[in-house]
Amino acid sequence: MTHAERIDAIRFQVQVPGTQISAELSRRDQIRIDFGSGANYRQLSDSDVEHYLGALARLLFANWLRAYRQTLDEHIVIEPGIDNWQDREFYEAREKIVGQGASADGRIQLIGDGLRNVTVKLAPGTVSRLSEDECADGVRVAAAALIEDYTGQVAELKERIYR
Repeated sequence: MTHAERIDAIRFQVQVPGTQISAELSRRDQIRIDFGSGANYRQLSDSDVEHYLGALARLLFANWLRAYRQTLDEHIVIEPGIDNWQDREFYEAREKIVGQGASADGRIQLIGDGLRNVTVKLAPGTVSRLSEDECADGVRVAAAALIEDYTGQVAELKERIYR
């Protein structure tokens, strides 16, 4: 199995502690949000949803990084790499990348500072205007756009540093 295939096979689920709100990640950028049967989506405020989605984003990133590093460790054992000045420059610059993504209607916006800190912004009245499924779908679209933007910038950075 190639390194890319191992990355594509990463799949996991995370849950906000103390809630039934969860997210599942698969195939690098496919995210499914579930507000849980015990969580009454309509009783949440926009700021509650922003908070919970931000917590999910942090959990997703931490778990993704752990799983990615495991696949990378396996890959390096097979094909050892070299840590040089270019690698260090790349890692430092990658931490400064800010990616953005939004739902199709623009009501849900995600801003990822190095993907470590994801800020979730909902347009006022989002929870009252969107159903739970519409909100979850908007988050899925916004997250995919954020990941695409981030990975595109990483690819440009690799080209610039390693050309």
